[in-house]
Amino acid sequence: MMRHIIAATAAGLLIATGTAAAQTDEAETETRKAQPAEMMPLADRGIINALARAGDQFVAAGERGHMLLSDDGESWRQVPVPVRGMLTRVVFRDATHGWATGWDGAVLRTTDGGETWSLVNFEPDWGKPYFDILPTGTDSATLVGSNGLMRTTDDGGESWTLVDNDVFAAGFHLYDLEQLADGTLLIAGERGMLARSVDGDTWDMLVPPYVGSYFGVLPVGEHGAVLYGLQGRV
Repeated sequence: MMRHIIAATAAGLLIATGTAAAQTDEAETETRKAQPAEMMPLADRGIINALARAGDQFVAAGERGHMLLSDDGESWRQVPVPVRGMLTRVVFRDATHGWATGWDGAVLRTTDGGETWSLVNFEPDWGKPYFDILPTGTDSATLVGSNGLMRTTDDGGESWTLVDNDVFAAGFHLYDLEQLADGTLLIAGERGMLARSVDGDTWDMLVPPYVGSYFGVLPVGEHGAVLYGLQGRV
């Protein structure tokens, strides 16, 4: 009799353990799914990492997936976004077509000036951020991010192609990708990372005037650029 009780108890424990494990797996799977940003009354007072113009409208992106729109730069309204992680960049090719990047490999796209956003890439298992994206056509763009990662799309983000180049082998974070007035592409990144390309496929490493991290590039004039980074370096 005692053996039957022990066996029944052990079987019950196994079932309970299996059920708990299954529930844990389900919870982890659910956690890895993209969760929409919460609509917050004070979203315009949070951290803002990026600002862009979409026609006559301003679009700002920041913490917790907050995306904000403004007609005058003073009053802001939050719009729904399908992720709630930190957003790092928002850029527009024209008044309607725009992209945003963020943590967990998030890439968002809009075709109505930022009113609505669709999630075209999400990599929670990777967990790292993309820092910038450069639109190169209505449905094409080049994406840069953590550990020297560069990817391109020609179909609006439905598929992505890895750009494999020795320049990125060191794995430095790529913070900003800009196209200068003459068409030259320039990347600024971690630990003095500077790279240049005239076609987007072949890249040459440049010797930096400062070996600290660069966070941004601003095109200047017909052929120039301004870089800015750590320690107030410009």
